[in-house]
Amino acid sequence: MDMKYIKTRDKFLAESKDEMSDDALHTLATHDDGQSSDVQTSLDALDSITPKGKVVTRFAPSPTGFLHIGGVRTALYNYLFAKKHDGIFYVRIEDTDQKRFVGDAEKYIQDSLEWCGIEPDYAPWKGGPNGPYRQSERDYSGHIQTLLDKGMAYYAFDTEDDMAKVRSENAHFAYDAKTRMSMRNSLSLSKEEVDALLAANTPFVIRFKTPENRTITVTDVIRGEVSLNTNQTDDKVLVKSNGIPTYHMANVCDDHDMGTTHVIRGEEWLPSTPLHLMLYEAFGWQAPVFAHLPLILNPDGKGKLSKRKALALGIPAFPMGGEGEDDKGNMVKYLGFKDEGYEPQAMLNFLVLLGWSPTDTQELMTMADMISKFELGNVHKAGARFDVEKAKHFNAQHLNTYRSDEEILSHIDMGNQYQYSPENLSKIVDICKKRAVFTKDLQAVADIFFKPIVIKETDVKLLTDDYKKVFSSFVTKSIDWNAETIKQTIHDICQEMGVKMGKVMPALRVAITGGMPGPDLVSTMEILGMDESMIRIQNTL
Repeated sequence: MDMKYIKTRDKFLAESKDEMSDDALHTLATHDDGQSSDVQTSLDALDSITPKGKVVTRFAPSPTGFLHIGGVRTALYNYLFAKKHDGIFYVRIEDTDQKRFVGDAEKYIQDSLEWCGIEPDYAPWKGGPNGPYRQSERDYSGHIQTLLDKGMAYYAFDTEDDMAKVRSENAHFAYDAKTRMSMRNSLSLSKEEVDALLAANTPFVIRFKTPENRTITVTDVIRGEVSLNTNQTDDKVLVKSNGIPTYHMANVCDDHDMGTTHVIRGEEWLPSTPLHLMLYEAFGWQAPVFAHLPLILNPDGKGKLSKRKALALGIPAFPMGGEGEDDKGNMVKYLGFKDEGYEPQAMLNFLVLLGWSPTDTQELMTMADMISKFELGNVHKAGARFDVEKAKHFNAQHLNTYRSDEEILSHIDMGNQYQYSPENLSKIVDICKKRAVFTKDLQAVADIFFKPIVIKETDVKLLTDDYKKVFSSFVTKSIDWNAETIKQTIHDICQEMGVKMGKVMPALRVAITGGMPGPDLVSTMEILGMDESMIRIQNTL
């Protein structure tokens, strides 16, 4: 393909009438090897283009340990909103905090999202037009220099001892507009002093120069307007002494460079948003739309669901379980939804309703349902209580509603002793599904139909003389073998003998199912067939 006539970025977008798809941009931006230098430059510019009007959301976890279930909900909401609007959803790994970095955490995040069915368009493990998608691999020097040149950031050479001294003198010390000129930084020092310090490789951080006495108002989709006066905040560090940008700096730069249109994240980041808005303004960039999600609360409704509380209660707080350190550094086993046997779509159905409600009354939803119904305006402000019984309810419903007979049977050991017609197999599946919360529960019910019955010693006492008298008569009867006739025949014999039917049915359940509660007894006998049912009864007489 001859690319020598490729136009500049602005002309390219103008002449495409902003209808260039992200797939086309990705193709152009990733097929630029071997081009001439001028073409290469133009193609490189495509790497940061987002088609106008396209919704772009992101999930930006830190690889500091297991992905909390609250993080999965954040990823889900971002995914649903993007897909609802035919947009882009990407994953960015925010690994600027090297002290808390956990080596295999990113792989855990990837595996968790894949199990959940939350498929990003772009990610560190997939690539994409605006990569790299790990902050540790990105270059922020140009953006940092822009703020320094504009006078919106400054070098601070204060040592740890300097900071300790001022804090010992003032417990409420804040590095801000009132105190910055008394500190050792490029605002208080002369240009010659600053140049000399930089030339000598003196350690420094770079701080944001917070404007004085301004009201910054965050307009949040969920929480409305939230305002902060800049006199209430300090000059945040943007670049640490090791040269790594802080969360605030990297987050804002990446959201802009990656074309993020909507920042949907936990409410714990709401206090940081005024700073982020000031950074957008300092750069001259348009800020994205913000939506801060409510907390997921402990089952008692008190406080954010923590891994410590989940561990104490024996409930899953992660998509997948594993071993990790608790708050005291002890190795413990954390429970995950996958390991506990949850269907991924059921878990997502449970999570989506922790803080959001559809406009209709439908609660049971597939991913497609969630995408079509999801609206940010219906996200609640108040925290949502984590109710594990509700999670189990959704799993049982999904298992019963969305799993095919073939899928259910694949989880059942049918052995080779008993054979059933397709119609009866379908009835067995239905019985099993209605009495199972997880797939691991299916076998216990299925064993009634596929394994010989074993009667527990504690149940032998139920096989009373009345039971034996009634069913000694029953096994001699020749009847049409269906549930209605079976029930009527037992009723007639009991009436004939003056025995209450309710007195002998528990013993019949022991004989037919081994005492398994739940499945309708005469329907079970109909499926088992006359021969097998009679054998099981005779074995108890």
